[in-house]
Amino acid sequence: MTDLSRNNPDSSSRMLRICRQTELRRGYNNSPGTGFELEFLVDLVRQLVDCETQLEKCKERLIFRCSGFNNNVVIRLFDPSVNDGGNFYMNNVKRAFKTVGMKLDASIAGLVVRRYDSNDDGEMTYSDVIEIFKPQSIALQKELERRTIFDDDATARGELDKHLQDYIKDLFEQLLETITTAEKINLSLIKRPNIRVEQALSVLSSRGATVVALEYFRRILEDHHLIEIKDDQRKQFLSAEGSADITNDKKHQ
Repeated sequence: MTDLSRNNPDSSSRMLRICRQTELRRGYNNSPGTGFELEFLVDLVRQLVDCETQLEKCKERLIFRCSGFNNNVVIRLFDPSVNDGGNFYMNNVKRAFKTVGMKLDASIAGLVVRRYDSNDDGEMTYSDVIEIFKPQSIALQKELERRTIFDDDATARGELDKHLQDYIKDLFEQLLETITTAEKINLSLIKRPNIRVEQALSVLSSRGATVVALEYFRRILEDHHLIEIKDDQRKQFLSAEGSADITNDKKHQ
């Protein structure tokens, strides 16, 4: 005990309170490893926000630099004609990516559908697909609508020039980075029942994030269905993980 503590009996308890308050601000609690896990989650949230910011820039570049791009091009890219109901599924997503030279497996295509499926029925509507390319700027949204009205014959035949393909591919590549980062957060939350996204937002708030920034972060997390991971999802994941461990143990016996 320091001389200060001996001379002032209350000083040690005061210092303990300060330490605990500091731990709370940093996101720590008494659970072993929780501090590191929360820091990991905070870092992933930052990465997701950065990815969304870059994705928005891709949308803006696509509109600014490709005068032939409009909402009709988007719909033809995903080709609803192959579906009886006219909605969009994983096969449409894979087809759209293939059009610009990108091969997509079913699991990643499923993540794209889940991200933009507005009513959680496993398929995307016209509006959902448009949302993939829709910028936040109201002015740019109106520009896309104006272009759609005056769609030209070349895009009506489903032809995409190399220039347009390149910018759509840039957007798709950034989209994949964004949804895979979101999936890392999803898995992290399922595996760690003592960690919540709200805790990560609290840490960011304590480190100077403004109210406006936090609302932006929260909206992004809500868009990716990450604000609250349901208990049944967590149980399903942990059950599958436990089964895998048992299988591995048997293999090594």
